[in-house]
Amino acid sequence: MKICSDSVKNAIDTELAHVTLSAEQKQAILAQCRPSVTLCRPRTVLFKRAVAVAAAVAVFTVGGVGVLAQNPGLAQKLELLGDHTLSMLQPVNMVSVDDGIRMEVLAALNDHEVAAIYLTLQDTTGQGRVTKDMDLRHIQVSGATFSSAQVIDFDEVSNTATICLTGEGGQLENRKITVTLRTFLTGWQYQRDMGPADCGRAMLSQLGLPQPTFDLHPQINGYSSIGEASLIPGRDAPDLEVLTPAKEGVPLPGAPWAQITAAGIVNGKLHIQLLHDDELGLYNDVTFYLTDRDGNELVLPNAVAELGPQISIAPNNMVSRFQEHIIQLPENVDLDDLRLHYDLSAYSSRQQGTWSVAFTLEDAAEAVTIPYSMTFPGWDMEKLEIGALGVTLYGHQTGGPVLESPQIALTLKDGSQATLWSSSTSASGDQVIERDLFTLPLDLSQVKSITLNDVPIPLPQ
Repeated sequence: MKICSDSVKNAIDTELAHVTLSAEQKQAILAQCRPSVTLCRPRTVLFKRAVAVAAAVAVFTVGGVGVLAQNPGLAQKLELLGDHTLSMLQPVNMVSVDDGIRMEVLAALNDHEVAAIYLTLQDTTGQGRVTKDMDLRHIQVSGATFSSAQVIDFDEVSNTATICLTGEGGQLENRKITVTLRTFLTGWQYQRDMGPADCGRAMLSQLGLPQPTFDLHPQINGYSSIGEASLIPGRDAPDLEVLTPAKEGVPLPGAPWAQITAAGIVNGKLHIQLLHDDELGLYNDVTFYLTDRDGNELVLPNAVAELGPQISIAPNNMVSRFQEHIIQLPENVDLDDLRLHYDLSAYSSRQQGTWSVAFTLEDAAEAVTIPYSMTFPGWDMEKLEIGALGVTLYGHQTGGPVLESPQIALTLKDGSQATLWSSSTSASGDQVIERDLFTLPLDLSQVKSITLNDVPIPLPQ
């Protein structure tokens, strides 16, 4: 018999065809293939490709019938999604490492203007920099208008987070895209009811700040505002009456990333100006509010004006280091009878780097388009589309202060309802697009019915 690669392969296959391996044995073999990855429970071990002969002949069983059914490692890492979801995904298996933190893009699913990308993030150094409550603040899918991410699983043994990244809008179908992570935050805490402090003249003197003066044409470059619009002039207004910052601020207790640079009363409104530092201060927030002497919170109009140059901390997310908090003071109340409180929403750690993977996103999964007219406050719907990742409504504005979203209920043939976890509405010109995303990708053949505000929508036969 001629000896060649084929004959050797056939002999090995014949001898080893009866061999099966336990999950633990598979892990041990694969760990030897890539020993830099920490060994962990079978459910979440990270590996890219098996090269050992024994692993190549091991018997795997996966319920899905798609490409992932032939990729057991990937199926193991994403088993929490279920067999049907696995069968729909496009394997990617690409890795990017920076400063000991390893990002692996596992798989993706394209649904026309929406893409779901599943990835893991692991701190291979064991420093605990990856956590289950982390905020992937600066993560982006190229070509998408908006990107958002949520941790869907966390393995404490290997310090590995499994993440679902969603890219919405733009042109995603059948094109090369890049997934890039630059910043994530950990150690989030919400501290309620900091203070109280007297809100009268005593408070201003305790701050150690001079009596405020006002700069109607500030040297700072413009402003933006959030909150009660009536408290702050619009962008077309010529002036914004703000406080002049002190040369040296006063520390804000409990918030080492911020200091008070001015405080005072302007036209019956309490102004408190903060300067955030250029690290964690860019991401952390303060909320001021007033109570009476008995501790009862007063519901008062309030706003925050962002002053000066803006800094990009993520795509479509600009912030200013100077923020002026404005609270409308109640009428006929002595300032000394008020108390100032504040809440803190703050992260304790920021990780920065560049984790980037590029791959070609395959054609979109089939969707069901239903022409249907319905009227909602502020807009009229003209059609809806049910895809593997969610429901999208298309229409046009009809006027009104708000665009109200309908209640969507999608029932499956087994009697269960699809769970929606994200809803967004966008308007461009008079066009309106509302997109509601499923928690998990959906098999469209299992859809029994859909209702909008309890109105049944006929499905195509």
